[in-house]
Amino acid sequence: MYKVLVAICLATTAALVLSAKWSGSREGRNTFVFNNGLEVNSLDPHVITWKHDIRIANALFEGLMAFRVDPPAEGQRMGQLALTNGVAERYEISPDGRTYTFHLRGDARWSNGQPVTAEHFRWSWQRVLTPATAADYANLMFTIAGAQAYYHALADGRPASFDEVGVTALDERTLEVRLENPCAYFLDLTAFPPFFPVYPPLLAGHVEDGHPAFFNGITTYKDAWTNPDQIVTNGPFLLKEHGYKRQMVLEKSPLYWDRRHVALDRIRALAIEDFKASLHAYESGNCQYIDALPLPALRALTDGTARRKRADFYPENSFGTYFYRFNCQPTAAGLPNPLADVRLRRALALAVDRADIVAVAGGHQQPASVFIPPGLTVQDANGHPAPYPSPTGQKFDIAAARKLLVEAGYPGGRGLPELRLMYNTGYGHEAVAQRLQAMWKEQLGVQVSFIVKDGAAFGAALKKKELKEWHLGRGGWFGDYRDPTTFLDMFISGNGNNDSGYSNPRFDDLMRQAAGELDQTRRMDLYRQAEQLVIEQDAVILPLYHYVEHLMIAPEVQGAWPNQMGYLVLKQVAIQAGG
Repeated sequence: MYKVLVAICLATTAALVLSAKWSGSREGRNTFVFNNGLEVNSLDPHVITWKHDIRIANALFEGLMAFRVDPPAEGQRMGQLALTNGVAERYEISPDGRTYTFHLRGDARWSNGQPVTAEHFRWSWQRVLTPATAADYANLMFTIAGAQAYYHALADGRPASFDEVGVTALDERTLEVRLENPCAYFLDLTAFPPFFPVYPPLLAGHVEDGHPAFFNGITTYKDAWTNPDQIVTNGPFLLKEHGYKRQMVLEKSPLYWDRRHVALDRIRALAIEDFKASLHAYESGNCQYIDALPLPALRALTDGTARRKRADFYPENSFGTYFYRFNCQPTAAGLPNPLADVRLRRALALAVDRADIVAVAGGHQQPASVFIPPGLTVQDANGHPAPYPSPTGQKFDIAAARKLLVEAGYPGGRGLPELRLMYNTGYGHEAVAQRLQAMWKEQLGVQVSFIVKDGAAFGAALKKKELKEWHLGRGGWFGDYRDPTTFLDMFISGNGNNDSGYSNPRFDDLMRQAAGELDQTRRMDLYRQAEQLVIEQDAVILPLYHYVEHLMIAPEVQGAWPNQMGYLVLKQVAIQAGG
């Protein structure tokens, strides 16, 4: 059915989006169908980084803590992301903020009936800190005492003992974690997939040939352990089916500790990349939740009149940024990389009119001159707000761009090899890429060609550490927790998400200073300096706009409240009686 839907073109967009009546789901009452947008890259919680992967992982696994979305206040449409207890029934924090003691629930179970233990968490976190796992978020665990030293020792081929890392299973149901420094967002981290447990005996049966020993710095695991007939999980849902590039089917876990608060019996997560097909599936009752729309429909819906007629349309500001990465490595596509010269990167950034870009993107996206979205505020030890002071960011200045291009040795673009810009299919990326191409040709004489890949191939090409084939690579990033580090950590030298290959000791030093700073106002200013360095001075990325997400949620769906962090907590979703 979905291959047919992908080929459908909607003939009368205006009539469709102005219709006030949704056609209703064809599924059973306790089944929720949503479009996840893309085929997942992985179901291994320790290696995933993409939003559509994380959404599924949150349904299959659970950490010590978990995220929930609180319902909107009266008269509002936006929910609020909050933290709640997951596998940890309770926890204590030492007076100095450096030691966390988690007490696990006695009824927390794996899907095979075995208890979830503190040792499972310890084993899993050790796996994340093993370089061979290739966990892009391994650096998040560097908040734990000894974790960074352990990771780098293994990466360098030196002996290291995990006993020196501040993670201890005191008994079957008690986990003690010791931090390098107090970390205000550490509890949030424990609700994030890299901190989820996996079932050790399952992975032990899937060690790659030739690597029989655990955690010797080279241990890797076959992907088959995440297949529906083998995977063992501890979250609210089980993986029952996985049709590649079609759909995933999840079913309620009968062993989940909080199963009485899980309303859904079944979930179908579709993998429809085409926006028109996705909207058609929604309007025809084959899908109850979509988070992207084709541009004509989006423009019609964001008209004030249309918006009032569609109560199931939710345009909401998100804690995320659409951007392009510059390849900062010495070579690209097997040749010397002209973008290794910061003057060229800054010239390209200065030549971009973001007002033009958001007009092409549609949907009232917010132009972005910086990476971290506006409005971020943390709290100090006394609960007082400490707002993040954003730097000025990148400007639009054609004269300055042309001057830098001359300084770099490419007046009018002459002598500059053609730049290769890579983006993935779907989600309207083509229109933005074409506008960037036109801007740089018109204003600077710079020639740009395209590399277009589907989701999985794009991700692999983007993250390739050596011999990258692209000069510019599309990016989209949503904050995982409310702190500047959720955006800035990726630029630290050697970070798993540092796909630009950027390295600046000054930036790394600012991040280290901020990590050890207890005064939140001074800490926020250090992060401001770090972002200013990476965006304005070094131009490592090209921020284009801060996301405004556009959701269509069927009236019968309850609990899927929009929120700035963009979380769809499937455990909370219910289907209203009579829907």
